[in-house]
Amino acid sequence: MGRGKIIKLNHETTFYYELAIEPAQQTFYSHCHNAYEIILFIDGDGDYFIENNIYSPQKNDLFIVKPAQYHFLRLNSCKKYERFIINFSENLIPEHLIPFLRTGKQLFHLNENRALADRFFTLDECAKTFDDEDIKLFFRSFLHELIVRLKNLNAPNEKNTAISLPLLDNAIHYINEHISAPLSLRSIAQALFVSESTLAHAFPRYLNVSIMKYVRSKKILYGQSLIQSGIKPTKACQMCGFATYIAFYKAYKTILNTTPEHDLPRKNSP
Repeated sequence: MGRGKIIKLNHETTFYYELAIEPAQQTFYSHCHNAYEIILFIDGDGDYFIENNIYSPQKNDLFIVKPAQYHFLRLNSCKKYERFIINFSENLIPEHLIPFLRTGKQLFHLNENRALADRFFTLDECAKTFDDEDIKLFFRSFLHELIVRLKNLNAPNEKNTAISLPLLDNAIHYINEHISAPLSLRSIAQALFVSESTLAHAFPRYLNVSIMKYVRSKKILYGQSLIQSGIKPTKACQMCGFATYIAFYKAYKTILNTTPEHDLPRKNSP
């Protein structure tokens, strides 16, 4: 996997270009995180799985993956794969644009807005010659412009562009609505009136992750957002439905590779 120069504003906000001449599936594993991710698809042969929806991208399709959404690319062949990636957090975005990011569409076709797609290439080229401060300023300005432009585009009807999976849709909705409660395969299956076996097989089949790993990841990302807002880790543990702080701490460190205490806001943070 080849990458262009990575532009980094902070640990959550990055921009880069990727090109895989002979892509391998193990490179594109199922994952989630507390940052937004924008994917501009340039070329390749695969399907994007984003939570309970499956998309077959076309050239210049742009996706907005929301925080805590599981997503991955499933390759259909070894055809060259090319894309741009932007990761960012809400704290860099003007407040009036945040409702659009939280509730807006997931997919945008930019073939009719080639100038906007071409701006990604322009930013990538400028990263090779601009000094660090100039390219960071360019990136921040581009990110704001991009979100404003997307907000004012007519997004496609996603019912006509994505395959929805009703069982996953119901399960994900239930998990999100009961994220503070103790959850098990049995309790979720009983609530949805399906067999444990059916539910257990659906998540690895479509999301490449077991249902309980999905639940733990969602709980820990929720816990991280609570802690980053200033809630004490022990309180966040209770709000995430963990029986003990030891279990919460171990899961937090395994999933996020850091500790709850490390994510507490710093006194001198802006």
